[in-house]
Amino acid sequence: MASNSNYYLQQASYMLLKAIYAETEELKEALNEGKVDLSEYSAKIGTLSSFRTQIEFMIKKP
Repeated sequence: MASNSNYYLQQASYMLLKAIYAETEELKEALNEGKVDLSEYSAKIGTLSSFRTQIEFMIKKP
């Protein structure tokens, strides 16, 4: 049973990692465009990172 939950937690962690990467790319584009207010991008990245960290702690290590 733990292996099933680990699998889904690992998949969720991977999806969050992909979302963090996508937000980072948007942040890079915003920087290149000279945008000044980057708080929205930073908040999204911080929230996604926090979720991923919580999930990583839930994954049972062998």
